[in-house]
Amino acid sequence: MISLRTYIRTHNKTITTLYGIVTGDIIHSRHIEAAAREYLYALLQPFLKTLQAEGWLKKVEQTSGNSVQC
Repeated sequence: MISLRTYIRTHNKTITTLYGIVTGDIIHSRHIEAAAREYLYALLQPFLKTLQAEGWLKKVEQTSGNSVQC
């Protein structure tokens, strides 16, 4: 799988600068078993760091584990 940025470059697509805020919450996270919840949080961090490294996100904030704002 290639990144969207790579697709745009290789297919000569032009994209204008896009700004926005993305927020997310894991609904009822306290009802998820502790091991599954920790695993979910462990997957979320590398995903967000990858998006940030590719330039899609400027800043990422994760609060209380179950809320994210980018």
